[in-house]
Amino acid sequence: MPTRVELAIDRGIRNVQRAGEPLTFGLVPDGLGAFLAGRGYTLESDVSTRDAGDRLFPGLGRRERGSGLYHVAIAAVRAGICRRAAARCATRMLRVLDAVSRLER
Repeated sequence: MPTRVELAIDRGIRNVQRAGEPLTFGLVPDGLGAFLAGRGYTLESDVSTRDAGDRLFPGLGRRERGSGLYHVAIAAVRAGICRRAAARCATRMLRVLDAVSRLER
């Protein structure tokens, strides 16, 4: 039986497919640390936009909710990794994040 997260992911994929922009990349949050480690990074923090919104929005007088599916992560280049290779990987990751943000508009 699929979990709530898996059902929400499937729903999100169907939504973007209906909009004509199939989702081509995504990570399950539990696997982010390993994904980054394999590319020379250490995961520093990972928070869903829902958790971030719950923490930040009330102080700003805002009531909207973020999504539990979208996360903001901070990663650091692991010691001993060539910074040029890390920069190339970071550029690719930023392109992915930019594409995802355009899907949300």
